[in-house]
Amino acid sequence: MSLSRSFIPPKRVAASEGFVLVELIVALIGGLMVTAVAFMMLQASMGQAARVSGRVQATQTGSAALERVMSLLRDSCVAPRVAPVGAGSDGAKLMIVSEAGDGGAANRSPFATVRLHEITLANGTLQDTSYASIGTKPAPEWEFAKAGTTTRLATVVSSAGTTPVFQYFADESSAAPQGAPLTTPLSSAAAAEASVVTVTFTVGEQDGRSSGDYAHVLSDTAQLRLAGSSSGETAPCT
Repeated sequence: MSLSRSFIPPKRVAASEGFVLVELIVALIGGLMVTAVAFMMLQASMGQAARVSGRVQATQTGSAALERVMSLLRDSCVAPRVAPVGAGSDGAKLMIVSEAGDGGAANRSPFATVRLHEITLANGTLQDTSYASIGTKPAPEWEFAKAGTTTRLATVVSSAGTTPVFQYFADESSAAPQGAPLTTPLSSAAAAEASVVTVTFTVGEQDGRSSGDYAHVLSDTAQLRLAGSSSGETAPCT
């Protein structure tokens, strides 16, 4: 008598086990898309941070440049009744005689050491070229060296619209200009009358990556008067 054998079907492999080639390709493409989106977001974030940093640097550089010019103007009354603004100064060039020192302008000697400063805006660069005084002649007969030292104050600089970088006013009773500016370039007579100088310019990002859509405007005014003067005169440095 033979024993019957029970039939056991072979085990079938489920179709869901493992990845087929198509599924692998789809997963790979999906991963690449996620990575690309993440990279683009990171790049945009870094670009925004760079723009903010560039604008902060522009503001700081422009403020430092303006403070430098105003400091020279504040120290420009080196002798009584000697006009500090030079003839030939115009909207993009300021020529002044200035001296840095302690004790205030009213206490300076007519034999004090002074320097001629030529502050210019050209090709987007604001710079200061200073010429040392030579000899021992008193004011206003100073003589200056022909070779000067140039210091770059700021780049990506331009005028603020139609307003000149430098404007000059005469016979002002306050530091705020009220009348019409003097005609430039200043003649010798007009330079002798210049009692107030305003400085206005815009500065852009300093890293060379500016898109041209950012310009920070800076402006200040200097009154050319000797400290402690009580003469009541309106001429510069009285």
